[in-house]
Amino acid sequence: MATTPHARTVRNLAARRHRFAAFLIDSLICSIAVLPIHPLPVEGPEVSDESVLISYLNPYAGSPGWRIEVAVTVLFTAYFWRQHALWGQTLGKRLYRLKVVSGATGE
Repeated sequence: MATTPHARTVRNLAARRHRFAAFLIDSLICSIAVLPIHPLPVEGPEVSDESVLISYLNPYAGSPGWRIEVAVTVLFTAYFWRQHALWGQTLGKRLYRLKVVSGATGE
């Protein structure tokens, strides 16, 4: 039998718990990085009926507004895209020794 030069080989896939833990670490890093532009809300008249967590997670709660939410989304996207484009892994993935590779070439 002849084999093709791009024959697929079975690779070890990372465990879901490791990928999830790496994602949590990356999310924590990004959340800490955006705190200067998106601070945690303090109790005030605009959040009197809601908890602080609910008002922080609600992008339509008025203050800080949709512009900051868009900026935070762009920063999160840029973080993940840049890390994967340069090294194939994020900081969280480095801690767990995970890396994104091509299924066809293995690179």
